[in-house]
Amino acid sequence: MNGDHTACGPPEYCLRCESSRGSCIEPIARALDCGENILRYVEGTKEWGLVYRRNTTAPPVQVYTDADWANNEHDRKSISGVLVQVFGCSVSWQTKRQRIVSKSSTIAEYIAADDGVEEAHWVHLLLRRLTNEEHQVPIPAMIDNKSTIKRLLDGRNSDAQKTVDCRFFAVRDAVTTGILRLQYCPTTVMLADCLTKALGVTRLHELRKALGVMKLPLSDAGEVLWNSS
Repeated sequence: MNGDHTACGPPEYCLRCESSRGSCIEPIARALDCGENILRYVEGTKEWGLVYRRNTTAPPVQVYTDADWANNEHDRKSISGVLVQVFGCSVSWQTKRQRIVSKSSTIAEYIAADDGVEEAHWVHLLLRRLTNEEHQVPIPAMIDNKSTIKRLLDGRNSDAQKTVDCRFFAVRDAVTTGILRLQYCPTTVMLADCLTKALGVTRLHELRKALGVMKLPLSDAGEVLWNSS
């Protein structure tokens, strides 16, 4: 997990912790309510955890990136969400407030995609080093914004901000050099959705299952029964 957020648990914790982090210094009633909700959720999911089952049909490394554009009314900074999977298992995730104010949802997606490229490439290199094998490239990058994908493939960025421009070309360079393959991912199957925005109960449960988070079989002593079906 990326150290830029306060979560130390399953992926669905990330957004809750990031949302409350900014108000910890000068807490207000709303922030305190948010903190209490986090603690209640943690208390209610103590028996839940990530379960890893290798899926040989899944790519060795795959990254999902998403952005929630300018929904923070205090500073209008967007939220990036990145999820990296290895053979279909979630191994790295992050929720991060972007450092600049994005002027459009497409720009916010550029920034999230750049964050995802860095993390996925690092995981890919680590996997190669651990297994001493060459794994599939390009790495599939799942994005749910068609405009972002089109601009990255066409190489046209109309934004004048140098910071955004650098991130745009960093992602495009990863595509042109064969490290990354951009792929459209409908929002309904975007696994990083829970990292960027609050979701309804049904949607959260769907994504939690897709991420590999489930209730663990426990013994009477509270130990995980790893061999249980």
